[in-house]
Amino acid sequence: MIGSGPNGLAGAIALARAGLEVEVHEAEAQLGGGLRSSELTLPGFVHDVCSSIHPLGAGSPFFRELELEVDWIHPDAPTAHPFDDGTALLLERDLGATADQFGRDERSYRDLVEPLVRSWDEVEGVLLGPHPIAPRRLFALRRRLGTRGLVEALRGSLAAGRPLAEQRFGGERTRGWFAGHAAHSMLPLERRPSAGFGLGLVTLGHAIGWPFPRGGSRRLAGALAARLRELGGEIRTSSPVDELPRAEIVLADVVPRELVRIARGRLPERYERRLRAYRHGPGAFKLDWALDRPIPWRAAACARAGTVHLGGTLDEISASEWGAWSGRPGGRPFRPRVPRDDPRPARLRPCGDGGTQPKRRRGRPERRRDGPRSALLPSGSEPRALPDTFARRLSLLLVDAARRRRARDVRLLGGSGRAAGSGVN
Repeated sequence: MIGSGPNGLAGAIALARAGLEVEVHEAEAQLGGGLRSSELTLPGFVHDVCSSIHPLGAGSPFFRELELEVDWIHPDAPTAHPFDDGTALLLERDLGATADQFGRDERSYRDLVEPLVRSWDEVEGVLLGPHPIAPRRLFALRRRLGTRGLVEALRGSLAAGRPLAEQRFGGERTRGWFAGHAAHSMLPLERRPSAGFGLGLVTLGHAIGWPFPRGGSRRLAGALAARLRELGGEIRTSSPVDELPRAEIVLADVVPRELVRIARGRLPERYERRLRAYRHGPGAFKLDWALDRPIPWRAAACARAGTVHLGGTLDEISASEWGAWSGRPGGRPFRPRVPRDDPRPARLRPCGDGGTQPKRRRGRPERRRDGPRSALLPSGSEPRALPDTFARRLSLLLVDAARRRRARDVRLLGGSGRAAGSGVN
């Protein structure tokens, strides 16, 4: 097994359970790929290097089957979307409580999402089951949703985010709230299937939640590694691979061009051309801040959320995503922030013109919170004891709208092969 990300470790465990001798090689000193955590700011402040929020980590049927020793923390509300007037819309665990915020859009939201939440067991079998999808799973979902409901669900999942928001919701606030979730696709909201990401994330918020592992994402990687070792598997860190080993089975949890490099001409020519032609999404980087108090959001409800989307209206988020996609950043960036450490996190995740305007990016959130810089701890400070409900760190993830080669003084997060998508934040 080449690579020790969550997919690599899961694949290695599957092989070990089948009775094979498994050896995992990880180039980095710390295993986990995107599931790494480290003290990036001050001693005692552990930050996730890449992903933090894992709806599909807690909801994965395979992970549940493994009974991993991970303490999942569920914030009071999965997400919040503040507006300039000091108010916010929240994605609550309860579907009814979420819909009640939307006024005239309440019924439309229920019609769109409630059937998927009610049928989550069948949806999960299609979304997370083996591929190609077994016909029996589709039939089970059709029985649950009905033929018309299944067609509607497929249409919504394959739609573009902006048209779906405009067709389904009449209120600008509801449209902006949905756009914040659809923007996790890292696609322009006028492109398919950006709506599917938004629909998937809000459904996950109701069916599972948006939890994070206590102690950081590294705890999930550690639990997977422990289970692999129990099965007799071996893990070698600081062990880069420069050529495909001569083994009966080789799994590579790497980006496409890295597979081409280590294959050294051993792949079929047509497949190699497809790997070289793979288009990567926008590069991502983040800022980690050490705080001595929670963020004083103007919309107090944001303090209940594990992820806060800063983006504003549908038009503003759409413009930001087009800027990232086209390499011509402009306007107001969309970014999610996730301050988290304990049950009352404060984390935000961003998408926008990232690396080209770092000072501007850092200052924009001022419009939705009061005096956050007073909460920053200076370099060399010792972490202060905080109540359990306070967030002790803030990770600001920025998406580089220009191409990765244009970025300056930034650190790439994890693998660059694909966007985080709906499973992580």
